Parts: sequence; structure tokens; C-alpha cells
Amino acid sequence: MSTTMVERAYEQDAITQEVVAFIEEGKADYDSGQMPQEGINTSRKGGTHLHVMFHRIGTVEMIHSIPIYRYTVQAKKDGKVIYELSTFLGPPMESVHSEL
Repeated sequence: MSTTMVERAYEQDAITQEVVAFIEEGKADYDSGQMPQEGINTSRKGGTHLHVMFHRIGTVEMIHSIPIYRYTVQAKKDGKVIYELSTFLGPPMESVHSEL
């Protein structure tokens, strides 16, 4: 294996770990009754050379006429999406709070 291949694998692993961490953070926020944070973040790994921006996006999608909140995290490098992961969290918070 060349050094370049090892570096590329390390970078991909670091990006995957960060995207999953942002998804898990969003799930924890939702489960505690808060809306997951949205916005743009840089890498949280100290000392890393990742030049990746992480976009956290929440959208409401209709599935069989039922609104479901979808939380997506995109890793972008040089403006291009290089990794994306999303999860459905449940009904939008507005509808959950209005039912209480």
C-alpha cells in the first residue's frame, strides 16, 4: 500500500466518523424534545488536516401523506458532496408539540 492510499483511507474514515457523530447528535436532540441543529460546521477533530465542511439539514417529507422529519448531514469538499447520510426522526416537532 502506498502512503497516499493510507492517507486517503484515513481521511475517508475520519469523514465517515464525523458524519455519523453529527447524525447521532441530531437524533439525541430530537429524542430529548429539541430540534436538531442545522447549519454548516467544520471538522471537530483537533489537529486534523480535513478541509471538509459538514452541512446539517432538516427537511419535512411527506410519506404516505404523513409528515416525517428527515435529518441529513453532507460532507462537502471544494463545494462538492463527497459523503451524505440521512435518517428519518419522526413527526416534525411542531406537530408533536401541538398534540400535547
